[in-house]
Amino acid sequence: MNPLLFFYLAILAYGLATVGFLVHLVKPGAGAARFAFRATGGGFGLQTLAILGRLWERGSLPMGSFFDALLLLSWCILLVFLLLHVRYRLPVLGSFLVPLSLVLMISASHLSKETDALSASLQNTWVVVHTAFLFLGDAAFAVACVLSVLYLVQEHAIKTKRLGLLVRRLPALEVLDDMNAKVILMGFPLLTLGILTGVVLAKQLWGSVWSWDPKQVLSLATWLTYAVLLNGRLTLGWRGRRASVLAIVGFVLVTFTFLGVNLLMKGRHIFS
Repeated sequence: MNPLLFFYLAILAYGLATVGFLVHLVKPGAGAARFAFRATGGGFGLQTLAILGRLWERGSLPMGSFFDALLLLSWCILLVFLLLHVRYRLPVLGSFLVPLSLVLMISASHLSKETDALSASLQNTWVVVHTAFLFLGDAAFAVACVLSVLYLVQEHAIKTKRLGLLVRRLPALEVLDDMNAKVILMGFPLLTLGILTGVVLAKQLWGSVWSWDPKQVLSLATWLTYAVLLNGRLTLGWRGRRASVLAIVGFVLVTFTFLGVNLLMKGRHIFS
C-alpha cells in the first residue's frame, strides 16, 4: 500500500486529536481526553507505517528531503509526548504538542514527496544511528521549548494576577519546570551521541573529524548551550525563568541548524 495514504490518514487522525485536546482544554472531561489520546495513538501508528513504507521503498531510512525530515521530526515529538504522558498523565500537554506535530505534517504535505537517492557511502548503519539520535534529541528539545514557553506564560499570569482559562488549565510551575528538566536530560545525551556518531561518519566520509561545516559548528554551539543549562541546573540550582529562557535559546539554535542551514547555507550535510 502507498505509504502516502498512511501519511494523509495520520494527518486526519491528528486533526481529530487536536480537536479533542482543545475541547478538553476548554472544558476538561475524561471523554474528550480519551478520544484525543485514541486518535493520537491511531495517528502515531499510521505515521509509523508511513515511515516504514518509505523505508521499504528505498531500502534505507528516508531522509533525503525536507518532507522526510518533517515526517520524522513530527513522529519523534509525538513519541516524546507519549513518554511524558506515561509519567505525568497531563492531557493538557496534548493541546500544544499534538497541534505542533500536526503543523509539521501539514507543512510536509505541501513539499515534494520525492527523496533524493543516497550515495552508497551514506547507506550504512552509522548514518541511520546518527540521524536517529539527532532527530530524537531535536524532538526532546522542541518539547522542552514548548514547556518553557508555557512556564513563562504561567509565571507572568501569576505575577500579574491575570489567571485566564489557559493558565488555570496548566500544571503548577514546579511541575512544568520538572518536566522541562527531565526532557532536556533526555535530549542532551541523544544530541551528544548524535554528534559523536557524526564524528565517526565524518572520519569515514571526509577523512577528518572537523571541516567547519555549518552544521558541525551550529551543532557544537547547540551542545554547549544545553551543557551550560544542565550544569546550571545540576550544580548552580538554576530553575524557573532562567532555565526556561536558556532552553528557548537552545531550541532557536536547533531550529536554525535543522532548517536554516539547508535553506540559507551550503554544506555537506543533508537533513539531519
